[in-house]
Amino acid sequence: MAKNSSGTIISLLIGLASGETAVALRRAKTAAIAFTIAGALALIGLLFLLLAGYLLAAAHFGLIEAALGFGAAFILLALIALAAYKVSGRSRRQREALARQNELATVAAATGLALLPAIAARGAGLGLLVAPILGYVGYRIYRENTGDGDTGSVEDND
Repeated sequence: MAKNSSGTIISLLIGLASGETAVALRRAKTAAIAFTIAGALALIGLLFLLLAGYLLAAAHFGLIEAALGFGAAFILLALIALAAYKVSGRSRRQREALARQNELATVAAATGLALLPAIAARGAGLGLLVAPILGYVGYRIYRENTGDGDTGSVEDND
């Protein structure tokens, strides 16, 4: 990984020296301006379409009825958007917790493997090597018996 990082840094330095970075920044700035203008114009167009729909509804149902209908429809859309956010947020938190558990397990395993030669060389021997394994097995048995057992599914990690 260090080799890939150094290659990326060297590539960035070469790009900076050749002026490629300035060109890329200018392109990004131009694109940001163009997308901002396009977004603003699209929003104005959407507002005019909404106004046309309101005027049509007002002509058909009356001014107050159309205003009440449009107000209720937008409140309903807001509630739907909030519900979708809540649902996606819950599943996102579950995925992040699972990823955090997996990362922690990987780091713990890597640390244990890195320390294995040092522990074995100390002369304390087998006791120091077996103790963490027995502790982990005991912890898993405890979790299983208390009903907090990890079945490996995402739904149970709430």
